[in-house]
Amino acid sequence: MQLTPKEMLNRWLQELWVHGNNSILDELLADEAGAVGLIPDIAMKKAEFAVLAEAMRALCSDIQVQITHAVEAGDWVAVRIRVDAVGIHESRPVQATGQIMARAVQGKFHELISQFDFLTLFECLGQMPENTLPICLTGQQLTWTSPALKA
Repeated sequence: MQLTPKEMLNRWLQELWVHGNNSILDELLADEAGAVGLIPDIAMKKAEFAVLAEAMRALCSDIQVQITHAVEAGDWVAVRIRVDAVGIHESRPVQATGQIMARAVQGKFHELISQFDFLTLFECLGQMPENTLPICLTGQQLTWTSPALKA
């Protein structure tokens, strides 16, 4: 029995992001498929997804991904996700959200359009100051204070 696009996307999220199973990429992503939106100016392919998932798992443990909202229309599915995790370095709780639109044909994704709230993720991890967005909306600039980051 073939999975619906929503079921496929949930399987993708659980296997790749929660369990670190990169083989799901071959199972659910068409060879020519690319994803846009997740990282600006980069159309991600299978290899980039594996690297991104590995980087996330290096920053976070106990990753849980939940689809909180979903709309399906034919081959397309649009979901809102919530990610809960624990930051590796200081055991900080992490919670961030994202959205994914995906088109599935014959059991494989052919198009993925994603957005993820990396700003909140990095705030939760302590890599960005709390309230970075509201501070930036005032017109203020963030300045790096670490000598290692100064040019």
